Amino acid sequence: MIPIIPLCLVPFMTRSYIYAHRIDYPGEIVPPVKEPSRPSDQDIAQTKKTGKPAGPNFNFQGKTALALLFGLMALYFIATYGTEVVSYYLPFAMKDYGLDTTDVGVATAMYFASATLSGFILPQAIRVCKEWTMELALLLVVFGLFFVGLVHSYWAYIAGIFIMGLGYGIVQPLIYDKTSYVAPNAAKQNAYFSYLLTCNYVGISIVPFVISGARHLFHSDSVNFSFIFNGCIILIVLLVAIWKRHSFVIEADANSYEDQPSSLGRVADPKTLQRQ
Repeated sequence: MIPIIPLCLVPFMTRSYIYAHRIDYPGEIVPPVKEPSRPSDQDIAQTKKTGKPAGPNFNFQGKTALALLFGLMALYFIATYGTEVVSYYLPFAMKDYGLDTTDVGVATAMYFASATLSGFILPQAIRVCKEWTMELALLLVVFGLFFVGLVHSYWAYIAGIFIMGLGYGIVQPLIYDKTSYVAPNAAKQNAYFSYLLTCNYVGISIVPFVISGARHLFHSDSVNFSFIFNGCIILIVLLVAIWKRHSFVIEADANSYEDQPSSLGRVADPKTLQRQ
């Protein structure tokens, strides 16, 4: 019955309600809401060369947008696949080491609790870690997977899964944010997010098939195999992320998470608007 709560909040989420109850600050500029303009050919060429957006009010076009979208989809797929072993294989591992179902439930809940917590600390994490945010988040996932696979006690499982969820909870909104930026307009945003969420569900669904095939390939019957195997996969992704740390898909922009003006009447500096 918990979904009744957000259902009751729907009337307060409409555009008309938000605009009717917004707070206007006298003497402050409200930036206009409009579709971004097409970047110049020079900006497009610079973006293709460096892999990072160039020019003011840039929105990605054509093959550039699709290439960056595929990169984000691949990263999201791997990150989701790597961490979802918790849902599939943690009960078997914990039971094998003498822990009961209550312990499994608490440990599993730590994954979702820490992923939720990451959303509240994301701006602060980016300000501290800056362009290394994605790499450090992947490092947390790698550490959590190996910790769960190698240390077998109740509190070790709690700690490892919490750390793993913390990393995934940082990666996920970063990818969402970059996807909205890649889309050239609002209509494309819906399509791009649908593709992205497809990768999420495919990543979840494919876990038992990949792990089963890898077990057969490496002739392993260990209950810890899934965590070690996925830890190695995310470690490879981490190394690639470090190598490509200045690419659009990987790099986090700390300035994007400073307090910025919005279209609902927040503070906007005229010079900032001119630069934007």
